[in-house]
Amino acid sequence: MRKYNLLQHMNIFLYVIFALLMFFVISNKQNMHIDEILTYGLANYTTGWMAPMEAETYTPASSAWLEYVAVNRNNRFDYDMVWRNQAGDVHPPLYYAFVHTICSIFTGKFSIWFAGVINIFFALLTLWTVRRILYELTQSQQAVLFGSILFILSAGILSAASFFRMYVMAMFEVTFITLLFMQAALKGCSRKFYIAIIPASVAGALTHYYFIIFLFFLSLIFGIYLLIKKNYKDTVLFILFMLLSGRLSTWIFPSMIKHMFLKEGYRGQQSIENLKQTSIIEYIERLKTFYQFLNSQLFGGFLTYLLIAITLFIIIGIARKSILLKKERNILWILTSFPCICYFLFITKTAVMFESRYISPIYAVVMVNAFSLLYIIIKKLVNKKYDKIVLCILLTIMTVNGWRICTWEYLFLDSAQLIKKAGQHRDENAIYIYDAGWETAISFFEASHYKSITFFHINNIQALQNSPCKNDSSLIVYITNSCNIESILNNVMEICPALTGNEEMGTYGYATSYYLYDPNLR
Repeated sequence: MRKYNLLQHMNIFLYVIFALLMFFVISNKQNMHIDEILTYGLANYTTGWMAPMEAETYTPASSAWLEYVAVNRNNRFDYDMVWRNQAGDVHPPLYYAFVHTICSIFTGKFSIWFAGVINIFFALLTLWTVRRILYELTQSQQAVLFGSILFILSAGILSAASFFRMYVMAMFEVTFITLLFMQAALKGCSRKFYIAIIPASVAGALTHYYFIIFLFFLSLIFGIYLLIKKNYKDTVLFILFMLLSGRLSTWIFPSMIKHMFLKEGYRGQQSIENLKQTSIIEYIERLKTFYQFLNSQLFGGFLTYLLIAITLFIIIGIARKSILLKKERNILWILTSFPCICYFLFITKTAVMFESRYISPIYAVVMVNAFSLLYIIIKKLVNKKYDKIVLCILLTIMTVNGWRICTWEYLFLDSAQLIKKAGQHRDENAIYIYDAGWETAISFFEASHYKSITFFHINNIQALQNSPCKNDSSLIVYITNSCNIESILNNVMEICPALTGNEEMGTYGYATSYYLYDPNLR
């Protein structure tokens, strides 16, 4: 009994440490990706996209963005709005509904933690699921402990948690449904399994369309397994329940058909074009890029060596007619590897951008599968006296190197200096010259420092003639990078003749900021 209680306390300790690590990483976030700001806007703003009022002065400057990212009293818990916004976007609505729910509790306010707590919650659920898959694969509590430590210390997992989009939620759903299929393969397709796969499948489909890709390959291999076992009744039932899940998903959010297959869903069209047109050479380069994400973020740069070791071990095992686990458990390895491989190959070819987030939904399953194989190899090759030491050394090397080479891309640490500069001009007025309203959202963290901000469309710069800030002795000017920056800057200085001096403050996202001043007053 004492040993059991100690184990329970260790489990709780791991969850607490994981939550604290995520809190620490997110606390160091300096800025936000445009998609993260759009997360708040699409969840909370009535028209979904930021559209600042032309030539209107917002005081303080932060109010321009607060209107967009925060819930106002008139649209609290307005899920019809969330569905409408997402119907006009390219993603399903479930994650945004979570964001909107939390923001509705804190009316008129913004915090990175409104989305951050969602990531932390689903990452903790993913750890819960990871531990169960680890045990199913290895039948070892020791493997569960070491695998859990690798997971919670992984730079890739922690980095993913710092990105406020639906990918951590999708990671949990991918991992959880994999566990459901593993349990069904071991214990049979019970009523509990059929009841569980419907909400699990629907929730995943309503979170990210990439989940559907993973579920397709997972269902394919599971269906083949049922046919090999000559379990025809469950094969038919399984197909019917998966079709029912798909029908429920499209009934709840009909726009997913448009998003994935029709021209209105531009992301779907881009993916289809990539699938059709990417050449072999381009595809190889894509494979290298996305493989490097897995290699550096999950395995500290040692994935290639790990794959070589696993391949040799499997070849030797086949030659000696030995097996990794009991024969009836070999299906578990297939369920945790085949869908991930197919997903990786498919997403690598179709992804619209070269970013790690597109493969992050499979991070947990990939890590669990690879670690479990590594654990079994070490247990078979290393003396029992030293296996724990070898495991500790390997995990330490992968973890430390992973933290060292991780770019922490979603913390935007390189924008800290620009935000600091903005903070030094808190008493200044600012103007923002743009050509697409939604692009202005990216400047939230930086521009919200200023006393006020006035927006001018590129075709309406002359309206600055009627703005009070025309007579300021200094002025902050934002210009979106798609405009002719030099020409616009000269135009502004002509309208404000006292402002003959200018200094570039920096560039972030879609805009470059300048400090204009009167040299005679310096």
